[in-house]
Amino acid sequence: MSLSAISGYLLQSESHEIIKIVVGSPLLFNLQVYFVIIVGLILSKRESRDDFFGRGLTDTAKGLAIFGIIVQHLCWHAVSDQQALATFKYLGTKGVAVFLILSGYGLSSSYFRSGMKNFFKKKLLKIYVVFLIANLILMSVEVMLFSSPISTIDFIKQATGIKTVDINYWFINFLFFWYLTFFIVYNLQTDTSVKIIVLFLCSLFVVFSEDMTPNAKLNLLSFPAGVLMFEYKDRMHSFVKAINVRKSLLPVSLFVAGVIVYGGVETWIDRHLYIYLMFFVVASLIYVFYRPPVVEFASCLVVLFIGCSFAYSSQVSDSMWYSVKNVAISGLALLVLQKMYASRSSFLFSFLGRHSLELFLVHGFFMYSHDYILYKGDLTITFWIYLLIISVLSVMIKKLAAGIVRLA
Repeated sequence: MSLSAISGYLLQSESHEIIKIVVGSPLLFNLQVYFVIIVGLILSKRESRDDFFGRGLTDTAKGLAIFGIIVQHLCWHAVSDQQALATFKYLGTKGVAVFLILSGYGLSSSYFRSGMKNFFKKKLLKIYVVFLIANLILMSVEVMLFSSPISTIDFIKQATGIKTVDINYWFINFLFFWYLTFFIVYNLQTDTSVKIIVLFLCSLFVVFSEDMTPNAKLNLLSFPAGVLMFEYKDRMHSFVKAINVRKSLLPVSLFVAGVIVYGGVETWIDRHLYIYLMFFVVASLIYVFYRPPVVEFASCLVVLFIGCSFAYSSQVSDSMWYSVKNVAISGLALLVLQKMYASRSSFLFSFLGRHSLELFLVHGFFMYSHDYILYKGDLTITFWIYLLIISVLSVMIKKLAAGIVRLA
């Protein structure tokens, strides 16, 4: 086979917007994914400190999250039969919530350490430079390999993010929205508790804004929840440390069973009723754990009841309900990870977590827009080659972006 034929084959790609990939061995591929998750968590190193949401743990969590997002997008956008990967169909949705919770938590932690000093350079510029480099690479591939006709103005718009080139780039705009909102709110001269309340109120803008995507609305509470978790991190850390895993297995099992039963009866029970029940449970937990004065507790119930009534009405109910579910499930997963994995970090998932932004930006282009690898063989082999290649590309983008930021 000639060199030109080999290069022609390697540069041949396929879009999966219409033509989908057939999963030849669904069972084997599912087992591979589970195997990678389990072994990836087992192969770990011990951290020197047992911090609440420390660097090793957050990198591991981000790695798991981006891995889940990639597999979910494979299920939704690339394969012909979503049922072949049904167990991972919504894994990425919770992964996005994990990203946003950790972003809110990390931004609060940074603010606590150094305030707003160099906020735009350390936070926004760092993200935007990665976004810009990834966009330039993808746009260059589009133009050079596919001779796509595009004007200079459109190239600049797409490269800079004014016009997005990937259906999943909504997350970057959403992240910028919350970073800028955090910057404005935390520059207010008021108590931290008031700032957090304002952040949660800002989430209502997400619900009613026509510019926000449905995916953004499903995660409207995740970032503020991360900020709130930082403010109560000491209490939460003490609570997690005090948990007896064996004694917790029964209530956790009952909770999981309840979720399963609820999933089965959701079609004929008005799910908005659960919003009222949820707020009632929250109020009860406040009373049980914190024992507030009766007047304060009654006031809390009134406020929560008003919130229930608001959440029950119009389009807010769906967005609020799904966002609460995302926060609850993802937050619980993070706390479980903190309990079981507090002083360790996974070699594999910490690596993926450190390059999660870059992976998020490039994975879709080379998966469903211009697939060079996945469709050329059995998914049980090609997926892992694909993951390796986009990981190498992500490392290169991260190093290049870090060099540019240092020069800024």
